[in-house]
Amino acid sequence: MRRKSSRRLRAAGLALMVLLVVALLVINLLHLAPAVLTRTTPLVPQEDLPTVGAVQVTVAPPLGQDPVTAEDAEAALGPVFESFPAAAGHVTGSVVDVASGDQVFSRSGDDPGTPASSLKTLTAAAALSVLGEDRTVATSTYSAAGDVVLVGGGDVLLTPERLAVLAADTAAALPEGPDSGEAGPVQVVLEDTLFDGSTLSPHWDESLLTSNNIAPVMPIAMFAARASAASGAPRVSDPAMTAALAFRDALAAELGEGRVVAEVVRGDRGESAEPLARLVSPTIGEMVEVMTQHSENYVAETLGRLVAIELGQPASFGGVAHGLNRALERMGIDTAGASIVDASGLAAANQVTPEQLALMMAAVTTAGHEDLRDVSYLLPIAGATGTMANRLGTEQTLGRVRAKTGTLAGVVTLTGLAVTENGRLVAFSFFARDVPGSLGAARAELDRAAAALTTL
Repeated sequence: MRRKSSRRLRAAGLALMVLLVVALLVINLLHLAPAVLTRTTPLVPQEDLPTVGAVQVTVAPPLGQDPVTAEDAEAALGPVFESFPAAAGHVTGSVVDVASGDQVFSRSGDDPGTPASSLKTLTAAAALSVLGEDRTVATSTYSAAGDVVLVGGGDVLLTPERLAVLAADTAAALPEGPDSGEAGPVQVVLEDTLFDGSTLSPHWDESLLTSNNIAPVMPIAMFAARASAASGAPRVSDPAMTAALAFRDALAAELGEGRVVAEVVRGDRGESAEPLARLVSPTIGEMVEVMTQHSENYVAETLGRLVAIELGQPASFGGVAHGLNRALERMGIDTAGASIVDASGLAAANQVTPEQLALMMAAVTTAGHEDLRDVSYLLPIAGATGTMANRLGTEQTLGRVRAKTGTLAGVVTLTGLAVTENGRLVAFSFFARDVPGSLGAARAELDRAAAALTTL
């Protein structure tokens, strides 16, 4: 999943990153099905995630040495913002010249608004800076009073195949023989207590559950709480128990049905439990890529809780809010006006400003923290990958914009990076709110604003 070309270019700094944004195109385009409210797409197996590789570029724009000026930005974006139709709603935005860190364009950029899934850029920054891209978590099993305790550690990208590996390792580690006291039927006990508080936010509209955007947030799940890896698979109502039952079946296949009790119960391992086996998760970097490329809400909420735990906070919605605010503060960004209530951006109650997100994108791109700089590499590429595969794919914009999309009822957002005509890198965040009727017009207008950046 790691791209070797990205590692080489990171070492060269910001200038080579500009060329990377220009040069990278997708090898295998991913089919994306539009979802209700947020652009959440079904999870695909890790090995099938799209890869991005460098392609031969005939003419690359020269690296601009002069910063983008406010006059230049106003000349390019002013007419675009002034011509937004009523169908686009109320549009606000901010643009920052990355190298200088200066905001060069603002249309009510300090006005707080609902970021929708653009908030995932902040979740990505928090996860990579606090946890590190190579960090993993583990799903573990323990032996306790004749039971096998399955402990969720924050891996929500499990598959039946991976659980079968854990089951095989667990079966091999179980004591055997008449004196072991373990020869009788084994019951699987699910310990899913890593996360605290409510599994659903009171700020989430009920329709988000029926439209498969989210499920109860638990520290163990398969396919990011979907029933399968199939396109459009629904979310399950109890992701942790669904995973535990799959593990139980895999353990029964190893030991024989007569050795494993059919029922799985919830409980905890106790102090005397002995470790049996552990299954390492995908890396945090890989989880972030799933989240950013496919706007995967369940992974976002999981990452938010893992960040909270690392910061010594409860793994709850309150802990998530603390962690994301801390991430902004650590990047030197004024959090005035920000109100964060989840990690996915599903809640309309989330309030941040376009300026805060644009400044954050500029900060992560030039950060001394190598893992934090990966935020910019993991965003979907215009006309090529993830939720941007079918957007901004013209000759002018193809591969020159990386952005996170956001969609909620009456809200459309777009946050990311763009390469200007002379090779300068700018960070941007555009919000459209109070959008009447269909969101298509607002989405098209935000794309038009992002396209204008490439003409600077």
